[in-house]
Amino acid sequence: MEKKYMETQQNGMYRLINFEKKTKSLSLIFFLILLFISVITIFLIATKRVYLEIINNGKNVHITPWWFYILPSFYSLYSIIEIILISIDIVTLKKAWSIVLNETNAQNFTPLFFLKTYRNLLKKQATSFWIAFSCIFYLSIFTAIIYGLSKIKNQTIVKRINLHNSFSDPKAFIWFLVSILILIAMTYIFKAISLKIRRNNFELFFSISSIDYLEISRLKSATHKFCFKVFLWSIFLLVLMPIALFILISKKMLRLSKKT
Repeated sequence: MEKKYMETQQNGMYRLINFEKKTKSLSLIFFLILLFISVITIFLIATKRVYLEIINNGKNVHITPWWFYILPSFYSLYSIIEIILISIDIVTLKKAWSIVLNETNAQNFTPLFFLKTYRNLLKKQATSFWIAFSCIFYLSIFTAIIYGLSKIKNQTIVKRINLHNSFSDPKAFIWFLVSILILIAMTYIFKAISLKIRRNNFELFFSISSIDYLEISRLKSATHKFCFKVFLWSIFLLVLMPIALFILISKKMLRLSKKT
């Protein structure tokens, strides 16, 4: 009877570990592709293949604003971190399965590892939402600015920026940004479904959700609060502070021009 129970446990753990390994392998491939695309994008920006053309003292000058680097740099760093963490998880899953096979009582190690993985799934459900939301938020602002500049005519700022000569093809670049927005949204939906399936697998096998549901709720709430605070700080640093500096510099330049 005990032997049959152990075989049932091993079969259940095998299915769970096998599904986790496949999911993490696909995630590893995805983040490797994302890292490659991000590095290529940074290279194109650095070599001024992606640029703005402005009129400075009657001359056309190509510039690459620093905020062009924010999104690809973030995705590069995020991809590297995820690749390292996923690689560690894959190795740990292999060790977990070897312990299940070689020891008659593997309960001292495996459930602890799975419980940790389950807690990480709960955190990822929150963090993946805020990462996707933040990227869509900032990229939407950038896309709206570029689209607005392409439509507005006879304005001072437009006279300073030759948008039609920027990005090689401005319309194609705008559609490229829109496609990235759609891709981010689709990736998040796929990620959310995948995390939900993985979470259900753990809950069905270990009945984790019925053990300490209050702790699970607190963990999710704390993760959402932390991510929300990070998002607010990012708005302050990336939006409000640059706008404030721009206004201050513009006022000083206006005062100097009046004196002269």
